[in-house]
Amino acid sequence: MSQMTANGCIQSDSPSTFTAIFMLTSGQQATFIGSFVPSVQTFICDTATLTYTNEDDLISSRDFSGPLGSNDFTLTFTNNVIISGTLNQPIFPPNNIAGDGFWTIP
Repeated sequence: MSQMTANGCIQSDSPSTFTAIFMLTSGQQATFIGSFVPSVQTFICDTATLTYTNEDDLISSRDFSGPLGSNDFTLTFTNNVIISGTLNQPIFPPNNIAGDGFWTIP
C-alpha cells in the first residue's frame, strides 16, 4: 500500500506537550495530542508533514520517538506514521524525545 502525506502544523503547548493538526487527503482533519520527555524549549512548525498509509493509522493512543531540534524534527510512531518538519525558529539544545498521545478524527 502506498504512503500518503498531509500538510499541517505542530505546536508545543508546554515544555512537554504538543498538539499537531493535519488536513488529510479525504478532507478530514486529524489531530494528535502528545506528551514527551525530556522537556524542551517550546516550539512551532507551521509546515509539518504527516506521512501515513491509511486513516486507520490515525486512531487510538500511539507511542513515538525521534530527534527534535535544533532546526527540524522527525517523530516516528510505533505503527510507522511519521510527523516531520522544519521548526519556525531553532530550539536549543536539540534532544531525542519519546512519548505518547492520541489521535482524533472528528
